[in-house]
Parts: sequence; C-alpha cells; structure tokens
Amino acid sequence: MSRRLALLGALPQPVLEALGDGCLSSWAASRILAPLARANATHAAQLLEHLRTQPLSTRALKRWFEHYVRTDHATRERLVAHPALFCEAHDETLAQRAAAALAAGPEGEWLAACVRALRACAGGCTGASASCAPTRA
Repeated sequence: MSRRLALLGALPQPVLEALGDGCLSSWAASRILAPLARANATHAAQLLEHLRTQPLSTRALKRWFEHYVRTDHATRERLVAHPALFCEAHDETLAQRAAAALAAGPEGEWLAACVRALRACAGGCTGASASCAPTRA
C-alpha cells in the first residue's frame, strides 16, 4: 500500500490521469513512465501520448524501455517518436530468427553454437599469447 501511495506522489499529473482513465496500467506507470519522467519529462509525455492512441502490451513496453535505456540520444528520439514501430520491427526480427532456426533444424542450431564457441575462443586469443598459439609436433 505504501508503495502505491509513494507512486502517486512521484508521478506527473498526466500519468496519474492516464491511470485514472484506464489508459495505463500501474505496472507501466511505476516501472516505465515514472523512471522515464524523472530522467526526461518530455520523453515521458511523448510516450504517454502515443500510449493513449496506440496502446502497447506491458511486455512490448518493457522491451521498448530496455532498448531505450541502452541507446544514444538520437535513437531515443526516434524510439519516443515511434514506439509502436520499434515494437513491430522487433517482433519481425524475432520472427525471422525463429524461422531461420526452424529451417536450419537441430543441426543448424548445433553448428551455430559451435561457431559461437570458436569465435569466443578466438576472441580470447587476440594478441597471440603463447597459451593460445597452436603447437606443431
């Protein structure tokens, strides 16, 4: 109960109105819009306006925010301007990866795992240290 009361004190008025209107879940308000509003009130307001007209699932909103946190300022501007576009593009990328994995079958998955392991080993051997150098008999 105290967390929800603290949430009410921490949220900007437009977010509280969206909560009251049912346009926004308390999860999205506390986990996405509250931190975003503290960091960048303009971006929070823009995202809220988009969510009023084009609602996103909490799962999609979580992915959007995780990406937002890791990106530079220019990308953040594009993410805020078109949040639904990011979610559609992300879903399409996941679908393409799933289709490629299905087409490759278990053998393709095994081969991809081997390639990743070899790349990881090769990445650790940069600088050609004596322990990584191949030996000749």
